[in-house]
Amino acid sequence: MGNRSYGTLPAAKGTFDHNPRIRDVTRQVADLRQQGDYLALNVAGEIPGKRYTPDLADIHDHFQGIQRLRAGNYIALSGGDPPHDGSSGESQVFIAKMGSRRQAGAWRSSTVADGGPRVSDKIISSVTFDKRGYWHAGGISVLGDVLAVPIESDVASRIQFLDVSDPTQPKRIPPGIDRPALRRGQQGRTNKAGAVAMTKLDDGKPSSKKVYPHLDLYLSTGDGVATGFGTAPPRKWDYLGEKRGSVEAEAGQTTTFRNYQAIQFARDTDGALYLVGTHNTQWSAPVISGENNVDVFRVDFPKAHGPHLAAKPVITKVGSRTITCEWGQCNLNAAGGVHLADGRVRLYSSAHWRDSDDRSIIRFSEYRPPLDVVADNITEARDGWIELFEHTDFEGRFLSIRGARHRDTDFTDYEKISVQGAAFSRAASSVQWQLPPGADYVLYDDKGYGNEVLRLRGTGHVRMHEDLHSPEPAGRDAGDKILSSKYIKPKP
Repeated sequence: MGNRSYGTLPAAKGTFDHNPRIRDVTRQVADLRQQGDYLALNVAGEIPGKRYTPDLADIHDHFQGIQRLRAGNYIALSGGDPPHDGSSGESQVFIAKMGSRRQAGAWRSSTVADGGPRVSDKIISSVTFDKRGYWHAGGISVLGDVLAVPIESDVASRIQFLDVSDPTQPKRIPPGIDRPALRRGQQGRTNKAGAVAMTKLDDGKPSSKKVYPHLDLYLSTGDGVATGFGTAPPRKWDYLGEKRGSVEAEAGQTTTFRNYQAIQFARDTDGALYLVGTHNTQWSAPVISGENNVDVFRVDFPKAHGPHLAAKPVITKVGSRTITCEWGQCNLNAAGGVHLADGRVRLYSSAHWRDSDDRSIIRFSEYRPPLDVVADNITEARDGWIELFEHTDFEGRFLSIRGARHRDTDFTDYEKISVQGAAFSRAASSVQWQLPPGADYVLYDDKGYGNEVLRLRGTGHVRMHEDLHSPEPAGRDAGDKILSSKYIKPKP
């Protein structure tokens, strides 16, 4: 996979309930890095007892959805806490502020220094839904500053909407969508909602889609979720399996439509509408390993049949990407969430439970394009970044460094840092970087900044060395030798 750049579209200001358009959605998903940046946050006392740990011996008690929010460096996690010890169970959403991360752009790894979260990365607010028996909050999604949360019991469900324009004080947006249990004789007799996604259609009205295990589409009565979705039943279409009318597929793709843990609409700059779904091929993951896949479908509403939702949408599978999730760090059977911002598609995924060794920590990962740059030419040190890769040609684990603060960029001993869960001593075999003119990043083959072997010079543009074992550019073999590194700021 080449290190393709998608340009630097400006961040969309948008309105309260709009997502920005993204150039080449299908290609961006296909180009997501297979390995993610490791992140973590502090529970900060917001989750009591054994909730969201494997200690409850209930596979359903886990985090179910994750979404980075538009309002800066915040992320939301949904969770299902099933009935136990006499309780009726609860559906919850936790919102964390990643204080160590930037408000815009890729977050990159926050756990390099010691494997744990920064003090400023922590849960700062939460919402518990009080509808008794609706204990399962599924895959969540965002439309601008509106967070959609599907909550369900064993037979019924409800779609709740939250205003997260101020993530410190999330507010409920009535009326939501009630989905009562089906009457006797109706197919399945359950009316669950495992995941939800929203989009603005051409006429400006929000459409809400839920998946479990078919598609139900709702059209709002006005321009916004607060206007409600009326009392008419949703349009229902089944896309599961060829006997029920599966999806279309482009060459090289399958016609399978999965029971996705999370879904998100994405509108391309050319106007095409896509649905991105995340899942693990093993329903029992992480107990039994499976593939973590991101699938992309184009959604076409037949215009010859009148208004939206009057006829069955044509859904065509156009792409897929398999990512790597390590045990305890992330799993798309737990939580996955697509983030659309500054012209990029990024993916976030959390583990099922809190950290097994330290319950005060929640771990998650960020998956992003290979060249996730702020601009093609930078002049500010805070926009600089360096990535050292385990293998040649920018493959394998990678140490991702961003900014100009010494605590984030200077490492005296690569044996003591954590790069995708392991040390990085004498491991670097390729490197790419972007630093402002006059700034340097220096690599050493001894601890404590001893014996300089390569100086990465800043020009403002992206630069690359695909093989540090080659005599160029260091004048000698620098592969698998790096033990420390530091940033040298430009002279005033």
